[in-house]
Amino acid sequence: MHEFREFVNEAHKRKMKVYMDLVFNHTAHDFILQRLHPEWFLYKENIMSLDEPYIYPEEIKEGKPWGNPKNTVCPYDHGFWWEDAAQLNWEYMLPEGQNKAPKNPTLNEMYEYFKSIPKYWIQAAGIDGFRCDVAYRIPPNFWKNCIYEAKKFAKEQYPKNGALSDDVIFIAESYVDDVKELFESGFTAVYGDYSNKLYSPLTLKGYLDYIYNLSGNFFPRGSRFFIFPECHDFHRNTMKILDSPNDVLAERANKSRWVLTATLPGLPMIFNGFEKLEWHNVNLFSYSDINWESDSDLTKLIAKVNRIRKKHKALQVGDYIWLENSQGLNEHAKIFSYARKYDKSTIIVTVNMDVNNSSHAKIRISNVLGIDFSKEYVLHDLLNGRKFKRHGNEPYIELEPGESHIFRIEQKN
Repeated sequence: MHEFREFVNEAHKRKMKVYMDLVFNHTAHDFILQRLHPEWFLYKENIMSLDEPYIYPEEIKEGKPWGNPKNTVCPYDHGFWWEDAAQLNWEYMLPEGQNKAPKNPTLNEMYEYFKSIPKYWIQAAGIDGFRCDVAYRIPPNFWKNCIYEAKKFAKEQYPKNGALSDDVIFIAESYVDDVKELFESGFTAVYGDYSNKLYSPLTLKGYLDYIYNLSGNFFPRGSRFFIFPECHDFHRNTMKILDSPNDVLAERANKSRWVLTATLPGLPMIFNGFEKLEWHNVNLFSYSDINWESDSDLTKLIAKVNRIRKKHKALQVGDYIWLENSQGLNEHAKIFSYARKYDKSTIIVTVNMDVNNSSHAKIRISNVLGIDFSKEYVLHDLLNGRKFKRHGNEPYIELEPGESHIFRIEQKN
């Protein structure tokens, strides 16, 4: 705890916020709470079965292993069993196909215990926020009370707890399930499956249209999503984009995907090792090996893109306008282009998502961007400083494998 407090204090000195992981859906099978409150867990004889009935407390008389740590049910989610974890009994809606869970007789006590956890870390270490694991599987009424009480408590503890502000932020892992309920419960932002949509323009556009309501009304207007090219739950970006390790191709893959992540609408996040072109997945059960001595390093490129984002408000809060190009939108398309517009500032981003081949296209610039196409304008590439004079609304773009442009539009008088 002393080391952790020291870490948080040093982060705060550098104006960096520290968020903790809240895992309230499950615990380890042998967690002490299982012994103190066996009724907070679910039990089956076959702990990885959707069909087998649950064991009820009264069945202990029949020799059934209710309350045995070895028989705590494993969580099942999105087609996976989490064998190392034991499912808590929140009395939420069970996945389709599972039979009814036993009632939790001390649910209020369970609520109070879990609500106390963020309060403890706010007081003890001045934590600035929490990332809430599988938040969509916890009852919304719990989150509503938990977040309200934590925010109130944070105001009471500040500034003596050493936090950077008197507020505390909650971020929900959502997979775009129940987003409306999560926002209404008090979450500031959510994140979903963006990192698995970075294969091609076709998959990426469909996902962006979905989460930002461009193809319907799925989520609350103004919903804020965290986006990142890789994380601990999925394969590394290099592994997803490439068939086998290759430093040259891996650099193109991570450069192009970071340009997309940092300039698309959303709150960009980077995962440890992304800048070193890591190939192997994160080890969830031990320390992960990241070759920090590797000659591969995208730190300078990432920092440059981040500075561009910070300087241009259009890339932070501007409207997102997808731009058609002459390649069309199909499984063969390679170039993904879009504009970000805020007030009188317009940025156009175009990325070759193919890391093996160069590509070219005519980008069809939308009239809504307010450019006078009867006059000459300049595409100023903020990544390399080059300027290109253009006429008309279909500038021709050539891109090397994995190459990107971040153009600021400069209209000539």
